[in-house]
Amino acid sequence: MIGSAEETGIRQLIVNGKFKAALRSRQGSCIKRGESAASEALLIDAYAARIQSLLEQNLALEAKSLLELVRERYPLKGAAR
Repeated sequence: MIGSAEETGIRQLIVNGKFKAALRSRQGSCIKRGESAASEALLIDAYAARIQSLLEQNLALEAKSLLELVRERYPLKGAAR
């Protein structure tokens, strides 16, 4: 389970535009402890912020590739695509 201090730190990285650092931090924690729903949600939030950042930089191909990777790793059960 993710601690509130860790979550706050990761969310602060996202707010500061340090998406890669947020993803690395979250992925490492998920691997070490096993993923919970809250951990997975935070990781997906970090990916969403990174994808948005890529779109804002006119890097649509990179954003699309990352989105596809996230969809493969974290499929929404029962959701239509």
